[in-house]
Amino acid sequence: MSGDSDKRRAILADLVDRQGADFARWTDRDRATEARRAVLADRDFRAYHDGAVALERGLAAASREIDTDIATSDGLERVNAALAARLGGQPRRLRYAWLAVAASVLVVAGLGGVFDLTVLSRPDVRDAPEVASLDPLGFGLVADEIQ
Repeated sequence: MSGDSDKRRAILADLVDRQGADFARWTDRDRATEARRAVLADRDFRAYHDGAVALERGLAAASREIDTDIATSDGLERVNAALAARLGGQPRRLRYAWLAVAASVLVVAGLGGVFDLTVLSRPDVRDAPEVASLDPLGFGLVADEIQ
């Protein structure tokens, strides 16, 4: 009989380690009910559960203290300043690079429109199967080119 209770206590202790000491958060409701009963009936499991509760409370308090420490310190500003100093204005160059990419896409779109109006609008070119007009602002072939 003692072997069964030790095995059950080990299973419940493992569940406390995995899912926490708050039985209401456990996914298996039957095991949570069993653990509640075991807390009342088994002194060893009660002591283990009390230790887990104390550990969770201590970790929560430490987490709150660290969060408060981070919020009140100037750590974020120091990190941003160090990164800005190390990068040396690189984010501005990166922003200009994206503007250049956007401008080139617009130029390509304009050239594609001009190509479509001048070259592809001629009747002799329309019948050529090897000419396809791709719109960089759309996806795939232009609708009137698919026959």
